[in-house]
Amino acid sequence: FVVRFCAAGSMRVFLSRGVNRVEVVIMVFGVATLLGLPGVWTHMSALRIYRLVRYFPTLHHMLSAAVSSVPAVLNLLTFISILALACTVTARYTFGDTIEGRMSFGSFHTGLLTIFQLLIGDSWSTVLFRTINSQTTSLGQFF
Repeated sequence: FVVRFCAAGSMRVFLSRGVNRVEVVIMVFGVATLLGLPGVWTHMSALRIYRLVRYFPTLHHMLSAAVSSVPAVLNLLTFISILALACTVTARYTFGDTIEGRMSFGSFHTGLLTIFQLLIGDSWSTVLFRTINSQTTSLGQFF
């Protein structure tokens, strides 16, 4: 930073480049953090990693692809959330309080946690066997 500032000769020439302006902002927030000023910007100095993007074009392409995929990921999360809500309502209506234990559909909140447990695959077989055993018909095996 200091070497680039001295090489530029004047403040106007130094700040004419956008990279240097961002560096000045990061430096000001870093000094404010060292002085003990609390705030949201305390981790702003971690953004100095942006300099790597200039030297590694592959990293730039990877970061661009990750940022451009955010809307698709949000659409997927919305779809999974709607599906989980629909499955919770269906299981609550179908099974109700017939399943014993914490993993049940006794209330909407518990049912939503049970569906989340099934989605992440955490002890899903326990939920499966308790659901099958709770029904006297083949409906438990269908769900």
